[in-house]
Amino acid sequence: MRIDLQDVTVRFGPVTAVDSVSLGIKPGEIHALLGENGAGKSTLMNALFGLVSPASGTISLDGEAHRWASPQDAIAHGLGMVHQHFMLQEEMTVLENIVLCAEPVGRFGFVDFARARTRLDEIAKTHGVAIDLDRRVGRLSVGERQAVEILKVLYREAEVLILDEPTAVLTPQEKDRLFATLKSFREAGKAIVLITHKLDEVMEIADRVSVMRAGRLVASSSLAETSKDEIARGIVGGDLPAARTRKTLSPGETVLAVDHLTVARRGRDVGPVSFDLRAGEIVGIAGVSGNGQAELIRALTGLEPVRSGSITLCGNEIQKLDVEARRQGGMSYIPEDRQRMGLALRAPSVKMPMRAATMRALSPPVRS
Repeated sequence: MRIDLQDVTVRFGPVTAVDSVSLGIKPGEIHALLGENGAGKSTLMNALFGLVSPASGTISLDGEAHRWASPQDAIAHGLGMVHQHFMLQEEMTVLENIVLCAEPVGRFGFVDFARARTRLDEIAKTHGVAIDLDRRVGRLSVGERQAVEILKVLYREAEVLILDEPTAVLTPQEKDRLFATLKSFREAGKAIVLITHKLDEVMEIADRVSVMRAGRLVASSSLAETSKDEIARGIVGGDLPAARTRKTLSPGETVLAVDHLTVARRGRDVGPVSFDLRAGEIVGIAGVSGNGQAELIRALTGLEPVRSGSITLCGNEIQKLDVEARRQGGMSYIPEDRQRMGLALRAPSVKMPMRAATMRALSPPVRS
């Protein structure tokens, strides 16, 4: 299926998010859509998928113009989109999430899960997207959740797949598995749109590259006809800044000391782990996903109990303190899954008096 967007414009009140963009998406091709945050990439694809309504312009599938009433219209015509923030029901199983709103019905009006399993087994064999269908989604990793979203799209027989920042929170191994799957889609004749800003990944997998800046399409060509530097100049709108030279720094006093820390884990404990972090330093913790990094971070931040060992923050032992006490002591945490773990989406918004909010934002953390 070939898609053509002609002079598509999207406005939100007085703001023009997408300004008269024309773009072609071909079957059997991985089309990378690049640009800085706010360039209009996701908004353009949301218009293609029926999530937002264009103010003007046309969307054509194989030469026939369409205007979607909703994303269900787009799905019915062979489009599928995997959003940056996954749209899954955590209390349901993988299988239940995949068939939701597209349930196969048996002869007595009940959902025919056996038929759905058979179809998904065939999809897994064809494209290599395999996952335990009976696991609850709330227990899955970020990479596994993405696999569920991709299976949802394939289950609905999409011929065009749009992936919004699919590698933003994936490990290198998960990224490699995703790219192998996308190549399988390409070989099957599907059209893939990859919304991203990671140039190295574009050079690795894309067939065609389009660059957006400030809501406009500024370049579009096959990967063979462009270069990494040319793409980068299109993204920033000029010559690239000079490469930064790394300065030699002298770290200060120890801020965080971890001594023989052991964390309980099913099968085999994590640790003992020991390291120091000094002021002015960045310490990296590397390893293949599943080797204990997640448990270590949860123990450091108070989200998981420590079996043995000590954690010292600014001279004070904190391994027995709760999350709030560690925060007050100067520790903060940005989780891998920002939407699920970093936000309380169901919490009501609370309006604070400006003076109190400002004072709290400007006050230094309390050291215990």
